[in-house]
Amino acid sequence: MCRFVMLVNFGLIFGQFSICPIFLISTSGAFVHVEWKNKSQEDAYQFLKIHNLLLENLKQDSKWKTQYSDKKKGLYILQCSCGSDIKLKSSLTRKNRQMYTFIGCLAFAKIKKDKDNNYVALDSYLKHLDVCINSKPQQSPPLHINETVKIIAINMLKVQIHPATILEDNMKFIELNLGGNVLIDNERLMLVLATLEQKKLAWKYGHNGIIHFNRTFGFSNKKVLLFVLLVVNQNNKRIPIGYLLFSAASGVQRISSSYNHAILKELLKQYKDKISIENNHEFLPKVAITDTDHKERLALLEVWPHIHLLLCEFHIIQCWENKMKQVLEHFTTRDPGRNQNI
Repeated sequence: MCRFVMLVNFGLIFGQFSICPIFLISTSGAFVHVEWKNKSQEDAYQFLKIHNLLLENLKQDSKWKTQYSDKKKGLYILQCSCGSDIKLKSSLTRKNRQMYTFIGCLAFAKIKKDKDNNYVALDSYLKHLDVCINSKPQQSPPLHINETVKIIAINMLKVQIHPATILEDNMKFIELNLGGNVLIDNERLMLVLATLEQKKLAWKYGHNGIIHFNRTFGFSNKKVLLFVLLVVNQNNKRIPIGYLLFSAASGVQRISSSYNHAILKELLKQYKDKISIENNHEFLPKVAITDTDHKERLALLEVWPHIHLLLCEFHIIQCWENKMKQVLEHFTTRDPGRNQNI
């Protein structure tokens, strides 16, 4: 009983008498303890997915809320929103953001991960109250993009429309109906687009393989940046497997520099998590090829810590020429046939 009483210290909010629910749970014999130390991560993904506990897939309107997390220790404490009374924690002046009505549900989960971000163990009480299971959100989750733009993109993806067409149609909608402004409530518009076929190709050629990550210039006359993920198939042909799209920061002069690695990391993580969940296994490319953009490379390393990064040959040559021009103040036109001899 004692080890579960300690969970109160991790931020679980049951009600005015926090220790009473813990005592009731500890005497009910309904605890679930699972370990995946020597098992495939597919077992962990499948079990956690059934209970909507995949950390990579938690949404803003999910009933599970993270009450405590320590990435260094790999420890995560989740609690059912119907069992936490935020009024006890929030100040009187702060707006109540409780999405689900507090009804005293006792469900919670303690999830442990290792240093490689693999699921290791779960200690939990997963029995939700019947009224909790049937409860609906009492308020909509906060959204940072225009809902209509989001719906248009999702619906077009479902009918297998090419992402380039989706992007073009969305930009037309924004121009005609939103005054050409892709910033909603001073927030950035961020989209991750990939068709079903592209996600299959990503897994086929990108998992344990090579991906290319490249920024596209001149994509739009609006303040929008586009990054493309690609793989190479058996015919040595590069195929796009995903598009990362986001608007420039407000008030910037140069759109090309209006981003940092944190934005790329967030979008790459969303892409990775989606591919991982659909395949019940973590999506792990072995190699990524980029240009010399440090922000791209840092984002890739933070999403895939063990990935090997290679520089594109074209950009290496370009960097050498730019440096030669800068230092020697002289530029010699490269022989058109030079690339073939390198």
